[in-house]
Amino acid sequence: MISGKDKDQPFILKPLPNTEIVVIGDSQLRRIKTHNIPNTWQVIAIGGGKLLHALRIMQHLPTEKSLNLVIMMGSNHLKDTENELDTIMGEFLELAFTSGHRVLMIGPYISTQLKANEQRALRKYNQILLDSFRDDYLPPSPSITITLVDGMHYSEYGVTKVWCYSSSWINNRLCYQKEKNG
Repeated sequence: MISGKDKDQPFILKPLPNTEIVVIGDSQLRRIKTHNIPNTWQVIAIGGGKLLHALRIMQHLPTEKSLNLVIMMGSNHLKDTENELDTIMGEFLELAFTSGHRVLMIGPYISTQLKANEQRALRKYNQILLDSFRDDYLPPSPSITITLVDGMHYSEYGVTKVWCYSSSWINNRLCYQKEKNG
């Protein structure tokens, strides 16, 4: 876990030899039980994390091994303007498509407990992800209802449901890609 106060410091991820998938997300990820994380995955939880923080990690990833990167963040973009989102998404896409790493995006859930303007902001963020990543974007499941415990963080049950839904999609998406590429 990278704490909120350290999130703007340089962070160089050294993938373990067996790492195939790196999941970079915000503080929601810190509550995932370690026994639910496959041994070929590394999970980086950044308190207060935004795409800019994932971008910084991606900029320093070694290039000798192609990795599958899964980005699970968005809740911290609630107050960003559309212009700010477009700017960071442009930088993020440029690196995502030139890095040699496969990037999958998972959209943030929109709790009914959020204010109307916060819900709109997350819907806009999810739309930007869909427009940018298409098949490599997982929208929030309409069958999962998220309860917030402190106005921002998912309940433990919500975290588990989202993780199960997301990790299943990641595995299926990567298996499909392997078959497609032969």
